[in-house]
Amino acid sequence: MVKINLDGSFSHQGRTGGTEIIIRDQNGGVLGAAAICIDKANDPFQVEASAAVRALNFAKEMGFTKIMLEEDCLTVIRKLKEMEQDLSPIGTVIEEAKWRMSRLHECHVMHLLRSGNMVAHQLACYSLHLANDEYRLEDYSNVISAALHGDCNQQDYHAVLHVKLSKSVNGV
Repeated sequence: MVKINLDGSFSHQGRTGGTEIIIRDQNGGVLGAAAICIDKANDPFQVEASAAVRALNFAKEMGFTKIMLEEDCLTVIRKLKEMEQDLSPIGTVIEEAKWRMSRLHECHVMHLLRSGNMVAHQLACYSLHLANDEYRLEDYSNVISAALHGDCNQQDYHAVLHVKLSKSVNGV
């Protein structure tokens, strides 16, 4: 199973959006990343829902059929989990995401706090300024590499902190 972190960013001024998708293996290794522009966007929820559709499509194109989709937009996560048809303004996008999810062997959706989705959030903001979409499998742009490096450092810090706290709690 692969984990997909995604996020969307919305520009009220330009009525545009940007999405970032990061696909990781069970060890946290990056398998692929994408920064995608959305030319015409009505609101942040539409961008977040579009990010889910694009993430599912990207993962399917890479051959993944067992997916854990993680996003920090609780509204979109709730809508993706609902069984009934979504008749909201973003309903067509939500229904497309549900259809794509149904075509996979296994797909779980999970809400993350923004603090757990910072790399995708930083890169979604970056994608607002792109002229063209970027799909990366190995050769990451400087911006993506820097964000991923920062995420690894943050994860290492939290792992060390967890070990230190565990030792102090257990009296070691």
